[in-house]
Amino acid sequence: MAYEPTTNFKDSNNVDLGKKLVTKDYLLTVYPSILDSLGNSGLTVTPALWTWGYNLNGQLGVNNNTSRSTPVTTILGGTNWKSVECGNNHTAAIKTDGTLWTWGYNFYGQLGVNDRIDRITPVTTILGGTNWKSVDCGSDHTAAIKTDGTLWLWGYNIDGQLGVNDTIWRSTPVTTILGGTNWKSVSCGNLHTLAIKYEPDP
Repeated sequence: MAYEPTTNFKDSNNVDLGKKLVTKDYLLTVYPSILDSLGNSGLTVTPALWTWGYNLNGQLGVNNNTSRSTPVTTILGGTNWKSVECGNNHTAAIKTDGTLWTWGYNFYGQLGVNDRIDRITPVTTILGGTNWKSVDCGSDHTAAIKTDGTLWLWGYNIDGQLGVNDTIWRSTPVTTILGGTNWKSVSCGNLHTLAIKYEPDP
């Protein structure tokens, strides 16, 4: 029998808020290790991050440049990874504690660490913080949204993909010329970026 979350908290229509709001994704975010009752398997769910493939620039995050044909965990390890995105030769991932980590090729500053040195182990961006909500990677640029709704971009900018009204590469995160704290989602193409904003009702 599938697990049915219960709670004494109900809304004005007597709808159980536990059943209405609690999702597996939410539980995994808040509690990195829980019983997979929703899958009825009885196994512990631990969101570990695995990586494999080409690794010349350290994009696997395993402290060397050896390519792997079988999955391995990054040198950070852990079972508290929330999301991960791959660029051409760099990687970005967010942990359930809200920290953002990047590694791999960094010639264009796509790791956001204020230099252009490749990293074979994960590092946090120069902005740091524990309030990263989502991240996406283009070929050689990166974009991420914080929980405060701000949108940050860094890396290759030859075609203006950072949205800052110029074509200068950035090795530190910058906000678009639009600014704002109402960004909902962002997606990077090879050399361009798209993002959705919340707009106030007219």
